[in-house]
Amino acid sequence: MTQVCMALNTMSRTTGFRYLRELHHLTSYTHNGKHYTLSGIAQFDCNGFWHFGNIGFSVHGTLIDTLHQAITQSATGKSNSELEKHCGVKVQTALRTLLCSKKIVRVKLEKKYLYVNADPSTSDRQIRKRIEVLSAPAVNEYC
Repeated sequence: MTQVCMALNTMSRTTGFRYLRELHHLTSYTHNGKHYTLSGIAQFDCNGFWHFGNIGFSVHGTLIDTLHQAITQSATGKSNSELEKHCGVKVQTALRTLLCSKKIVRVKLEKKYLYVNADPSTSDRQIRKRIEVLSAPAVNEYC
């Protein structure tokens, strides 16, 4: 934001944010949304992520919105470790926020928590599919 204000020759952060909003900027999901980029610059991968160094951006916006999308659209729900691997950051606080707002639910499955859709019919389907995957015999895959 300091660089934006300097480029605009203003000391007002409000003016800086107003200018960014007009440019349809993106906010990082890492670093508490501290970093910004323009949508034309970001080159999102097939999972909807783009990284500039260690700064992450998602097509879904914030970390909370990204996690919500990943969990609700997953066929088998998501574990904490899967989400952290997927996003590359710690997700516990954001998961707690989603749980408290009842946007997702969690169930304990084989000594781990599984985060699933808040809709009971969808979450039941996700849990059944996860159990099916867990009970399937392991397959060795070679590249």
